[in-house]
Amino acid sequence: MDKRRTRVYGPPLGKRYIVFVDDMNMPMKEEFGAQPPIELLRQFADHGGWYDRKSKDKPFNRIVDVVLVSAMGPPGGGRAIVTQRMQRQFNILTYTDMNFKDITTIFSTLINAFFSNFNSEVKKSVDGLIEIQLQVYDKVLNGPLKPTPNKSHYTFNLRDISKVFQGVTLMNSKTCSNPIHLVRVWIHENKRVFGDRLNDEPDRKFLDDMLLEKAQSQFKLTKEDIYNTERIIFGDFMEGIDLETRIYKQIDDLRVMQTKIEEYLDEYNSQHKTQMPLVMFLDACDHVARI
Repeated sequence: MDKRRTRVYGPPLGKRYIVFVDDMNMPMKEEFGAQPPIELLRQFADHGGWYDRKSKDKPFNRIVDVVLVSAMGPPGGGRAIVTQRMQRQFNILTYTDMNFKDITTIFSTLINAFFSNFNSEVKKSVDGLIEIQLQVYDKVLNGPLKPTPNKSHYTFNLRDISKVFQGVTLMNSKTCSNPIHLVRVWIHENKRVFGDRLNDEPDRKFLDDMLLEKAQSQFKLTKEDIYNTERIIFGDFMEGIDLETRIYKQIDDLRVMQTKIEEYLDEYNSQHKTQMPLVMFLDACDHVARI
C-alpha cells in the first residue's frame, strides 16, 4: 500500500487493488456463532479500513481504491452460512450445477470418439465406465469426503472427472484390448485424481472400497480379476524417459518399477551438483507414478 495522506492508504494513484477471498464461508464458527476473519473483512467493507492496534491511541487507517471479490460454495461440509450483513456488501452471482444427464452426454461423446478404433468389447464397456464414474463423483461430493475446516482442500468438481478420463485416454488399443484393462486404468486414475488429495487412511479406504464395489457390480468382476498385482499402478516411464513415443500401461512388477526409479534417481544425482538423497520405497514410487 502507498501512503496517500495521513492515515489513508491505497494502491499507487490511478490503480486499484483487487483482493480475492476464496472459500469465504469456510472459517469455523465460534461458540456463539461469530466468524472473526469474516468480521474483519466486514469491518473493511462497512467502514473502509481498520484500527491500528499497535499504536497507543488506536487510530483508524482508511483503505481506498480496493475492491473485494470473493467465492464460496453452498453451506454444508465445513462451509457455514455467511451473515446478511456481509452478503449485502456484494453483488452476488450464482450458477446451477449441471445435471448428470448433461454431464453424461458431454463425456460419452468425447470418450466414445476416442475409443472408436478399439475392439468391440472395450467399446461396449465405455458407457458403463462413464455411468460408474458419475456415481463415484456423486459419492465423493455428497458422502463422507465433504470439505471440513481441517480438510478444506476436499473440493471436487467436473474438472476432476475430465482428469480421470484424460488419464484413461492415454491408453492405446494394444495395451487396452480387454474391458478389465479399462477397469484397472480407471481405478488408477481415480486414485490419482481423487485419492491423492485424501489425507487420512479411513478416507482412502472409503474411496478404494467404493471403486472396487462399483467396478465389480458394473462389469461382473471379482477383486482377484481386478487386482492382479499388490497395487494397480500405471506409467509410461518403464521403457525409458527419452523415447519419442512412451506407452502408458500397467506396471506388472512393482519391484522392477522400484529398481527403475532408483536408476533414474542415480542418473539424476550423477548429473547434478544438488543431489536428492531419496529412499525410493514402494509408497514413494507410487507417488512418482501418480505425478
